[in-house]
Amino acid sequence: MISYLQNHYPIIKPVFPIDSNLYRRKPLNFLLPYKNSCLRVTQLLTTDSTLCSYRSLNPLDNDIWYITLYSTNTISCIEIGKERANWYINLDNKEQYDNVINLINQFPSDWNLRFASHKNFWLDYLKDTIDIDSFMAFIESTNKGIPDFSTNCKNDIIKWSKYFNPPNIF
Repeated sequence: MISYLQNHYPIIKPVFPIDSNLYRRKPLNFLLPYKNSCLRVTQLLTTDSTLCSYRSLNPLDNDIWYITLYSTNTISCIEIGKERANWYINLDNKEQYDNVINLINQFPSDWNLRFASHKNFWLDYLKDTIDIDSFMAFIESTNKGIPDFSTNCKNDIIKWSKYFNPPNIF
């Protein structure tokens, strides 16, 4: 993921750690669309986050990237290049934030965490309606977070697809 962004936005190449607890690294390239918005850049630099991508339906277009931001008060998701969040969820307390971060920390930083860009995933997770053991078993069968719809069990694909399809198709 990072190498893709670096190859397509060669102006800025370094990466930097965001939070010593998460050990996540972000490419600076994703900031280019926000170069005129100091508030947005500050938010993107100082908030825990995950990146994910989806292939564009048009083969001539670039992949579509989403960044999901996690703060002690909210979870929000932004399509990279857009100024406004696609969605946000208010968290009730720090315990909810800690649970979210604990889940995210279970995945290597180079995974494409598509589920994280879905508001419905986080609403279900926060309501504790997701069988987390079953979900983790499914995601471990993926290619770094990307389901292989040709090999996974059909029932699992149906059960979890609402969290892995591109966010804007529903």
